[in-house]
Amino acid sequence: MTAATVADVGLEANLASDGTYPQTSKGIGKSRKHPEDLSSQHDYSITFTPENSKLAPINQPGSWSVTVYDNDNFLVGTDKDNLNSFYLKNEFDPTTGVYSLGSNQFDYAENYGEVDLSITLASTSPGSSSTGQYWLSTPAESRRNDQFNVILRLYNPTPTRANGCKDASIFSQNSDQRRTPPFIKKLGTTTNGPLQFVRIHLDKGERVHDWSELDTVITDENGQYAQSSFAGEGTLVFHGGTDILTGQPYEGLLLADAESNVISPLTTIDWALQRNGHSEQSRDQIIDGIVNAAYEGLSGTMMNEHAKELNAVTHTAPHQVIRSSFREAQDVAKSQAILNRAIGRALTGLWQNINGHDLLDVNKLDKYKSAVINLAKEFEAIGNLNSNSFRDADVAQALDFVQSGSGAALRSLLSIGTEMRDMDYCSFIELLSAEA
Repeated sequence: MTAATVADVGLEANLASDGTYPQTSKGIGKSRKHPEDLSSQHDYSITFTPENSKLAPINQPGSWSVTVYDNDNFLVGTDKDNLNSFYLKNEFDPTTGVYSLGSNQFDYAENYGEVDLSITLASTSPGSSSTGQYWLSTPAESRRNDQFNVILRLYNPTPTRANGCKDASIFSQNSDQRRTPPFIKKLGTTTNGPLQFVRIHLDKGERVHDWSELDTVITDENGQYAQSSFAGEGTLVFHGGTDILTGQPYEGLLLADAESNVISPLTTIDWALQRNGHSEQSRDQIIDGIVNAAYEGLSGTMMNEHAKELNAVTHTAPHQVIRSSFREAQDVAKSQAILNRAIGRALTGLWQNINGHDLLDVNKLDKYKSAVINLAKEFEAIGNLNSNSFRDADVAQALDFVQSGSGAALRSLLSIGTEMRDMDYCSFIELLSAEA
């Protein structure tokens, strides 16, 4: 190889894009001053955008690669026992043992160097077979450590925009003599089951009368989107999309605060509780109580502190909850899945009653928000908040308040779930979806 040069670049996982060249792996965050470590609890993506038919600044002969290391600097490879997809068992055969992806794997691909190329970083494989070969495994979560680092390795690198300057370097602080590598982007998740090709809008209170006029982001085939797509405070509004598990369109409307990692029926209730004046601690307490109503039926016991810790509905989706080594993880994820389906049905009916078949406009959205806030008041009133001992009958009654039949749907899902109590999450969710 000419120039006998190898450059290892710690990819910046920071949502800020101030143009500085990242040389260390700092973790993802909303600003460079407050980064958040890369964690296997979450999913991420790296997108390479071609420049002059190159995805990375290398000479020929040369190559580039992205490699994942655990926090002890050991390589992370695909675990044969950890190939469950985000939501269902894989029907495809991902490359076993892969810990690095780059030009050696992708340069054969059609349109290589002409179109964007995205790599998913997650501890479980993506649900879509078409993205399976574009997945790098991150460390399986454990109580000891779930953090990891990412290295972009360039063999025979070359500066870009340097015009042959001898002093140019890919590490140059001169913006005209360097190429900034891609940032690692944290992925948000939509779930009722997972919802693909959903339109998401950040509502900041502006008066908009036609959904088609809004700036929206569309979730990918795995129901995920880059959180950095939205900036500022407000409400994430979810509209449309298809439930991956059932193949049916989702006709409701879901809400979450802008900083939420997840948009789901449960986050819609959390959003409404906040508007009703509840603190974060109070909201967590009520959401724990709602989820406990399903958890108790599935596990035969009430949620303990580990289960409550895992039940962070705005922070992690069910497919991420099951990555935890806590034995309670499976039952928490199952309980969330059941409640998302039951509450999602009630919210769908609520939205359809307000919206009919017309496009979203601000008046209807305001009416819907008010109705969701009233639903949250029903949840505030049920059960014993001090013990988080909400009963499934009370939750069902609260759902029936806004949509007749929603309570019966919850009881039916709980009955099915109880019969499948000992199943692992992926088998459970597959059968649950078949019954739904």
